[in-house]
Amino acid sequence: YKDYREPPWSAEAYQFSKTYWAVLAARLAFVILFQNLVMFLSLLVAWVIPDVPKDISEQLKREKTLLVDVFLREEKEKFHLLQSLFSSKDQRSQGHPNTAHFRTLPLGLSQGLGQPPGGEGGESRVRCRAASFSQFTRQMSMSPSNDAARHTAV
Repeated sequence: YKDYREPPWSAEAYQFSKTYWAVLAARLAFVILFQNLVMFLSLLVAWVIPDVPKDISEQLKREKTLLVDVFLREEKEKFHLLQSLFSSKDQRSQGHPNTAHFRTLPLGLSQGLGQPPGGEGGESRVRCRAASFSQFTRQMSMSPSNDAARHTAV
């Protein structure tokens, strides 16, 4: 086969010719260009195709806003409870009779919820259950057969 070397009768016998170096440079350029093309195309495909589907990201945004709403509601309730606590302290300091125990819930919420187990005459306690997002997403879902929204719980 023909090699890209100088012929045996030349002054520099069997040395690499200029054609060899040109072909080697073309091969190197092809490899570098092909590598950069593949990297560019992979970045383009990764940019076009999202990692998280759109409906899932929208559901995550909805859950985040619901969580913020729940936290804001809880903070508002805590603020109202603190206001009622301070107003009851002010009434007692003015000589108004008040109960010996402070309630953690307003009177309307804590009435009729029962006594603690084994407690006789103690103040009624409320058992709170952890809120899950499924109770909120059921209200927001468009159709009642949306199983994905029904079983989303935190």
